[in-house]
Amino acid sequence: MTTKISKRCCLTLSQAVATLALFSSFGVAAAIDTTVGIGIGVEHSDNMARSDDNPQSDVERSLRLDLGVTGNTAQFDTELAYIFTARDFKNNLQSDDEVVDGNARILWTPLPNRFSWELTNNASDSVVNDRLADTPDNRLKRNIVSTGPNFIFALSPVDRLDAELRYVDVNVEEADDAAVGQTQLGSDSERKVGRLRWTHRLSTVSDLMVSTEYEDVAADTDVVYKRLLLGYGARLRNGSYETFVGANRVKPDFREEFDASVVQAAATYDFGGHGFSITLVKELTDTSVGLGTNSLRGESFNPTDTNFGEFDILERQRADVTYQNSLICGSCNVRMSAYYDEQEYKDRPQNRNPLGQPGDQKRYGLTLGLVYSLTDNIDLLVDTLFEVSEFVDDADGLEYELSEHRLGVDYSVVRNLFIGLHIIQTTRDANVEGSFDELRGGLNLRYIF
Repeated sequence: MTTKISKRCCLTLSQAVATLALFSSFGVAAAIDTTVGIGIGVEHSDNMARSDDNPQSDVERSLRLDLGVTGNTAQFDTELAYIFTARDFKNNLQSDDEVVDGNARILWTPLPNRFSWELTNNASDSVVNDRLADTPDNRLKRNIVSTGPNFIFALSPVDRLDAELRYVDVNVEEADDAAVGQTQLGSDSERKVGRLRWTHRLSTVSDLMVSTEYEDVAADTDVVYKRLLLGYGARLRNGSYETFVGANRVKPDFREEFDASVVQAAATYDFGGHGFSITLVKELTDTSVGLGTNSLRGESFNPTDTNFGEFDILERQRADVTYQNSLICGSCNVRMSAYYDEQEYKDRPQNRNPLGQPGDQKRYGLTLGLVYSLTDNIDLLVDTLFEVSEFVDDADGLEYELSEHRLGVDYSVVRNLFIGLHIIQTTRDANVEGSFDELRGGLNLRYIF
């Protein structure tokens, strides 16, 4: 079967990575830290298409490249982490493809505390249609490139004004119509953003902030966003927190403007082996960018943007709470998280058309992860996910429960050479359509340079 990869998406991504590397070479070469890993894998599934009434087995074969770069000098801060994966399917039950996931950020500061220039990239592989099972053919690639200057003006010993200008290009790969039940993807966009933030230092550890933002979006539907936020932040001995509340005004070109409240909050705490983080976001956005450029992120924040169909305004609410403990036993690390995600479309009809495109949705879930060191070179990995999704006001009232349990072993054969084994049981129980059971098992070999 033909590959799904989008040439425009990959070209945009390659240009972004090349630009990031060029920026880095001017000032970071002497302080750069690079990690490169290569791997091969094979995985068998007894229900590759995740079908309820016609399960068929297939074998996925993959090649993987991991690239990580960090560097810090007087002028440059560089962070880059990507995973490149090429995979094919023996029986062609899914389309062969190449996937890029990762983030990059270059901050060039020629004039400290006065002027800097930022370039970022985010590449992701995300679910197209949440009504359908999460399979490779129900995923597409989104690439976000953002660049622009930052200006800092010291108004007084306790007051400063930050000004930011950004150009953002969002490219969403076209979808396979038959696979995802959508006729056309219209979620590409170009965005011009201006931000002003006044910060008043209340004490050595706390700040009061007022922020305003103007965003002009060119897409299938042109949109203007205006935001006004009031914020407070504090830096504590064992962590930090930051909270913004305000209003968001949106003017699409096809209807009257409307308003909604905005809430952004993030907090992290670390108590010597116990780690806790929480994030909360509520804002108006659109199906092109979602929460992919949200600037307030705690350790647990995951945008989980999905349903990249025709361009539409939507209100996103996302909350994540994560707890991590490395003191339960001397050889283990436990991570637990809970999340709630809601998306409410502002202009799509709630009763979907016959193609079954998703409408308003609520999703909440729990995850649990355990890493236990059996010996110096053998780790046991256990992961569990429970999730409930509800499609509010859809014609068929679709709801489903998803559970996934993973057991794996990582074995360090010699220095930097690893072998991994895993088995995964996934079950989706839906009230009207899309139920399935799947058992997967696989082997992978990795080498870290």
